[in-house]
Amino acid sequence: MKKNIILILALAVMLLPLCVQAKPFGKTGTVGMQFLKLGVDARAIGMGEAYTAVSDDISSVYWNPAGLAPAFQNQVFVSHTNWVADIMHEFVAATYTNGVSTFAAYGSVLHMDKLDVTEEEVFGPTGETFTNSNIALGLSYGQQFTDKFSA
Repeated sequence: MKKNIILILALAVMLLPLCVQAKPFGKTGTVGMQFLKLGVDARAIGMGEAYTAVSDDISSVYWNPAGLAPAFQNQVFVSHTNWVADIMHEFVAATYTNGVSTFAAYGSVLHMDKLDVTEEEVFGPTGETFTNSNIALGLSYGQQFTDKFSA
């Protein structure tokens, strides 16, 4: 009995992220956390975002946290990107290394300027405006266990 309860709880915890990606109300463009797909590093974006295997600097907190492990010094990373339609993406990260492992804290913000509200029933702008902001914060830890393995 206890084993079944633990199995059900573990399954529920694993399926919980799917709720974030579900489309509420069936409207197009309402999937959550899409701003996390935006790259933060020009080097990685220039490589077509095929960067997880070679990430070895502070931008690893976004692409592959295990890449933090070989860091030899503390680092700070700040990124600002202006997208079309007055969309601004900010990313800030800082690392601390003690020689054995590396700790990192990071934040990502996507902000849009005022947009006009349009409704299907009115067929056009209503005269109202809205803004949208998304925020993601995180902590990472990386450690080099052997010369070929880090996590």
